Amino acid sequence: MRPVSHHLPLSTANTSRSPARRRSFTVAGLAVAPLVVVLAAAAPAQAHTFGLDPSFGDAGTVSTDFAGFIDEGLALLVQNGKPVVAGSAGRLVGGLGVTDFGLARYTTDGRLDPSFGSGGTVTTDFFGSSDDAYAVVGQPDGAVVAAGRTITDDSGDSDFALARYRRDGTLDPAFGSGGKVHTDFGGAFDVVKAVARQRDGKIVVAGSTLVYPVSDDFALARYHADGRLDTSFGVGGRVVTKFSGNSAATALVLQNDGKIVAAGETSTDTFDFALARYNTNGTLDTRFGNGGMVVTDFGGADRASALLIDNAGKLVAAGGSGGPLSSAVALARYRGDGSLDRTFGADGMVTTEIDSATATAVVAQGTKLLVGAVAGAFTMARYHGDGTLDRSFGTDGVLATYFGSSTTQLAALALDHRGRVVAAGTTATDPYYWGDYFVARYR
Repeated sequence: MRPVSHHLPLSTANTSRSPARRRSFTVAGLAVAPLVVVLAAAAPAQAHTFGLDPSFGDAGTVSTDFAGFIDEGLALLVQNGKPVVAGSAGRLVGGLGVTDFGLARYTTDGRLDPSFGSGGTVTTDFFGSSDDAYAVVGQPDGAVVAAGRTITDDSGDSDFALARYRRDGTLDPAFGSGGKVHTDFGGAFDVVKAVARQRDGKIVVAGSTLVYPVSDDFALARYHADGRLDTSFGVGGRVVTKFSGNSAATALVLQNDGKIVAAGETSTDTFDFALARYNTNGTLDTRFGNGGMVVTDFGGADRASALLIDNAGKLVAAGGSGGPLSSAVALARYRGDGSLDRTFGADGMVTTEIDSATATAVVAQGTKLLVGAVAGAFTMARYHGDGTLDRSFGTDGVLATYFGSSTTQLAALALDHRGRVVAAGTTATDPYYWGDYFVARYR
């Protein structure tokens, strides 16, 4: 059966159809007959009340520049209604650009929070070279842990990097060495892309390690609350998982039973969604997929960049699926054993073509899924629990917010304490395309 394919342009003035494409996927190493319907709406455009919250920042948005150079907002946390954005804060050193961990905290009405760092912002340098924070998580006492990578020497080798900040934005000296931790997996390039905090206070991170030039693998580490590697996890606190090709983890969730699920990509002929589930000691959970691993192919270059457990307890991975000329938002939902949930979309998978958008974030709004995407604007799509687009949202299920002459890229989504949607990313303004952190709140 050939799938039905629809195309949703960011400009809602016209809706056109793209040619149908055949899809295929593998679950637990088993080839399955191809069948995916690319789900989109064809109803007429209509206005709805979801939109920017004028009580936040400047008519719903706020941007932040650190040092007049290139800044990228890459991760988002909302604490007691206050958005915290982590990412890369650029600066010039001897005519060369380097980056530091950059954090910005905002008040509930969208102003930089003067009680955090220096006027609401904090930067952290590890070894004098480039440092980038790709993930952030909060603690019950108001502390914040940011995680990413630090380049450790002139050769460009990088390690996992974590920093913990107290409520006032100062580094927590009780964590690691002066508030900072770095971890080497023995390869050339180690990077954290996701972080989660266990109920016992331990911190789990996931990303990738590259042993140049052939082996790029899932890499996880777990730390005690004081930043020491937890030697009861994996080998000395570290876990490396090899799929059949090069792979990298970009998302992480903790199940209620304490098991850990990481998602990302693995290369076969192109790239596919890759998921791995771990027991609490870091061993692969053999009850999940094929020996603890699941690979899902949408038929193109597929990469999962976000992961959540929905209100029914099922795993949902979101990312992109692309070919040489286009890409689409892609979602897959899995049962507890790692098999695709065939009540979702077509055989467990959904793709939505939105002018070459790819998903970067996903949050649950009750039974619905709100997906944020990179598409030159702050773009969101909302889905019902069965994977169909929610046509009451935006225009035919999709909302793209443009901000004057600037190009904006959405990196993260969160819900605040009142259920309002907070989106964070980067804005770049002509003519130089130097970026600033950018936050928007929707009501």
